[in-house]
Amino acid sequence: MDVPLLPIAAPLTVSTASFTSPVGITTTTPHGLSDGDRVVVSGVTGNAGALGNFAITETSATTFELDFSVGTGAGTGGTVTPVVGLSPGAQGGLHF
Repeated sequence: MDVPLLPIAAPLTVSTASFTSPVGITTTTPHGLSDGDRVVVSGVTGNAGALGNFAITETSATTFELDFSVGTGAGTGGTVTPVVGLSPGAQGGLHF
């Protein structure tokens, strides 16, 4: 069963997605994320390795790394949306 991802904040605009491993994301405004938060990245052009659902490691107020990602080129544009997944029975998760 696919676990739904629920947005917990408005999407942020991506300025750049680095050609590194892990991929570094720079947002145009402060992101407010912390280590271990999850995001969905979409619409980035030039770096397919930046697209998808990732846990992050914060590196500054406007940058973070996509854990376990592999960059495929220098990317620009797109959005990053902070999300939370439903986690039945997990400590601190949503129970139903």
